[in-house]
Amino acid sequence: MKEETKQILESMLLNKHKYDNCVLVDKLFNVYLMNEVDGVEHIVYLMHGDFVDFIKEHKDAFVINNVLEWSNLKKYAENKIWLLDRWKVSTYRYNLNRNERFACSVVQLVKEGRLGNVSLLEVGSGFVPYSSMLIAQGMKDVSSMDNFHLPVDVLAKMNVKAINGFMGPKTDISDFGVIVGQAPCDAIDYIVEKSALAKKPYFVELCECRSPDDTLEGYVDYLKKTKDKNLRFIEEVADFDGADYFRNKYSEKYKHVSPGINKNIYVYSPEWGVSDEEVQDIIEENNYIK
Repeated sequence: MKEETKQILESMLLNKHKYDNCVLVDKLFNVYLMNEVDGVEHIVYLMHGDFVDFIKEHKDAFVINNVLEWSNLKKYAENKIWLLDRWKVSTYRYNLNRNERFACSVVQLVKEGRLGNVSLLEVGSGFVPYSSMLIAQGMKDVSSMDNFHLPVDVLAKMNVKAINGFMGPKTDISDFGVIVGQAPCDAIDYIVEKSALAKKPYFVELCECRSPDDTLEGYVDYLKKTKDKNLRFIEEVADFDGADYFRNKYSEKYKHVSPGINKNIYVYSPEWGVSDEEVQDIIEENNYIK
């Protein structure tokens, strides 16, 4: 932790104004991230054990009534960094490449479609919206919608406008020119339907969560029949296998996971102004980025 950051946090503890302990930890954590995270690379590679060490070192600054209360507060602080560290080095680690490939495809689609400085909304970007941060490196106006673990101000430093929440039937997309999502689960139906009605370009990597028959192909048929009759889709096989990651990292626990082809299906609208062949080329090119 930077010395400057530590001094700011200590100043906050001196002027805590009788905050509830957990609320105080939240405020400290947000300020800590604002001062420690200066770029997307810090989101991926910076570890945050110093924050928990700071809480432990300043135990006396909190109003603690008993040993159990302190234990719970310490666990609460540890959970703040655990969520970020889990995203980086545990079950979410293999998604980094997927996020990078998706972001590259989105930025290239916008460029090839000659959409200029269009405003973009990524839906279901995850509690750490890594793909949105990457998209924002290639675009000027990027918003991201999900339930975030990172503070809004931190995302703003990455040029991402945060919208905390989930897309639903009343969500207004009129302020956005392009809607995208990487396996955004329940939001897929809304993205396709709302974008089609508004004649906005959309680009979505499917997942089976809402498929009527639990298959990607079945979901394409469902969306085309009920949400957007003009829907187009690309089926692509990537060179990265998530099942292979789990077998290698957790060989005992996941040894039953059989090798499989990492098949992705992307649905998109003709409003991109890009031919099916061009979309195919963009996806293929970016699916093999190392």
